[in-house]
Amino acid sequence: MAATIALLVAAAVVAVYASMGRSFLQLAPGYAQHLYGVSSLRSNQFSLGGVVVLQDGTVISAECRGPSTRLHVFDPGPPSPSSKDPGTLVHPENSSFNIQIVGGCGIAFENVGGQNYIFSNLNDASSSDGDGTFGIARIQWPSLSVTKMAPGFPGNGLGIAVDPLSGDLVYVGAACRLTNPLPAACPLYRFNPATGVVTTFASLSGSQFAFVDGIAFEPIAAPSYSGSHLFITNRTTIHGELDVIDRLGQVVSRTPLVDTATTGSDPVGIGFHISPAFVVTNNQDATMTRYDYPGNNYEAPAAPTLFASGGSRGDMIQAGPDGCLYVTQLQTVYNDPTKTDSLNSIVQICPGFAPPPGIIPSPPPSPASLCGFVYHDANDNGVRENAEAPIGGVAINLSGSDYLDLPVSASTTTSSTDGSYCFNNLQAGTYTISEVQPLAYLDGKDTQGTPGAGTTGNDAFTNIRLDAGVNGANNNFGELLPASLGGFVYLDANNNGTKQPPEAGISGAAISLTGTDDLGAAVTMSGATGVDGAYAFTNLRPGTYT
Repeated sequence: MAATIALLVAAAVVAVYASMGRSFLQLAPGYAQHLYGVSSLRSNQFSLGGVVVLQDGTVISAECRGPSTRLHVFDPGPPSPSSKDPGTLVHPENSSFNIQIVGGCGIAFENVGGQNYIFSNLNDASSSDGDGTFGIARIQWPSLSVTKMAPGFPGNGLGIAVDPLSGDLVYVGAACRLTNPLPAACPLYRFNPATGVVTTFASLSGSQFAFVDGIAFEPIAAPSYSGSHLFITNRTTIHGELDVIDRLGQVVSRTPLVDTATTGSDPVGIGFHISPAFVVTNNQDATMTRYDYPGNNYEAPAAPTLFASGGSRGDMIQAGPDGCLYVTQLQTVYNDPTKTDSLNSIVQICPGFAPPPGIIPSPPPSPASLCGFVYHDANDNGVRENAEAPIGGVAINLSGSDYLDLPVSASTTTSSTDGSYCFNNLQAGTYTISEVQPLAYLDGKDTQGTPGAGTTGNDAFTNIRLDAGVNGANNNFGELLPASLGGFVYLDANNNGTKQPPEAGISGAAISLTGTDDLGAAVTMSGATGVDGAYAFTNLRPGTYT
C-alpha cells in the first residue's frame, strides 16, 4: 500500500530581494541568483549535500560526512545583513538544529501518517556497530528523533527521492560506489515509508553505473512531466552523465557531459524547470548544466549546455514552493566579491522550477499597479484639485526590476483625456516612473502618492518599492502654463497714468525684468518696446518679479 502524502498548506510569502550575493559569475539570461544562507560549515571540514525545502520556506541541508550527519537549517523569514558583509542580506542559520545525528548526505522530505519526516540515505553497510546494516535514517521533524530503517539494504549515503505516484522512497544502494574491481551491480531500492518494506526498483550494470550520486523523479507537472521517469547522475564516466530510468527499471536514455567549458562536468543534484521544460544539474566543477530533451522525450538523449559557471563545487539541489532552486555551494560569495570565504552556502536560483512531491507550489504573487495623473496645477501647490484641468496625451515611462531582481521590460503609456495613467499587472519589485515633459507646459510640482516609498525627482519617481497586490495611486505630475508680464511705454499726454487711444507708444525703450521664480532661481531678462510701444516677458514661471 502506498503511503499517503499529506500536503502542507501555507500562504505564499513574497520578499523583494536586494543586496544578495551572486555565487555564479555567469547565469543563463532570464534567471536570478541570490545568496540565501551561509552555513557554519567550512569547506575544509565537510560539504553540504542533500537539500529539502519545506512548505513554509524553511531550507534544510545535510552534511556529507559518512554514517552521521548534521542538519543546517535556514529560517524563511526576512533576510538580515551578513556579519561578513553587511551589504549582503542572508537568511540566518538556526543553530539549534546543528547537532550530530545518524544520517547520510542525501535527504528527502515526506509526511507519513500526519507526521513530518526527513528521510536520509544511510551509508550503514558495516555491522561493526553491533546492530546490523541499514539503508534509511528516518528523522522526525522538528524533534530530530532518528529511527534506522530498511535493515539489510544499506545505502550509499547519497541519492534518495520520493516517488510522485506511489509515495515510496527510492534510494541508491551501498554497492553504487566506485570500487576496484567495479561492483557487479548497482541496486536502487524502493522503500515503503508506511510499512517499511524494501524491494528492488532497478539493478544497474556495475560496469556502467558503478557510481550513482543524485536521483530525482520527474515531477507531475502538465504538460511536460508525468512522473514516469527517474533521473540519475552517473559519475562512473570521466565527466559524468545524466541518465533516465523508466518504471520497469530499464535505462532508457544516457546523456554524457563533455567538459567544464562546453557542458559542465561531474553532475550531482537534479532539478526540473516547468516551462519551458528542461532539466538542470548542479556540478562539482563549479558549473550547472541544462539538458533539453527533444520534444520532451526523456527516452532520447538530451542536448546539454551550460546553465551557470564560475561558481564553486556544487552538490545536491531542491526546488521550493516558490519555484526557486536551492543550490549547495562549497564557498560563499557576497555582494562585495573581495569578501568571499570558505563557508558552505545555499544559493537561490529563480524562477520556474518544480518542487518535489508533498510540496505545493505557491500561488504567484498578486499583481500590483502604479497609477496617477498629469494635470495643470493652476495654483502651483502640488495638490491635484477638482477644478484643475487634466492633461492628456503625455508619455509616461516605467522601468525597474521585479522581486527576484530580474529587469522588467520597459514600457510606455499615455495619459488619457482625464489625465490619468496606469501600469497594471506588475510584479512586486522596485520601479521608476518618469514623464516626458509636455511641450506646451512648464515643469510643475510632482507629488508621490502610494505606496510612497520612492524618491521624487524632476519628472520622475525613482526606487518605488512595490509589494505584491498593492495598487499605487496618485503618483501625479503637476504642470504649469507659462505666465507673462507686459505693458506699454507711451506718451502720457494728459499725465493721468492711463494709456488712451490718442496717446502714442514709444518704440525702442529698454525694458528689464528681474526676480526669483518658484524654484528659487534668479531670473534676469531684457528687451525693448516695439513700434507701438508694447513689451512682453513671456514663458515665465510663478515667482516674484520687478
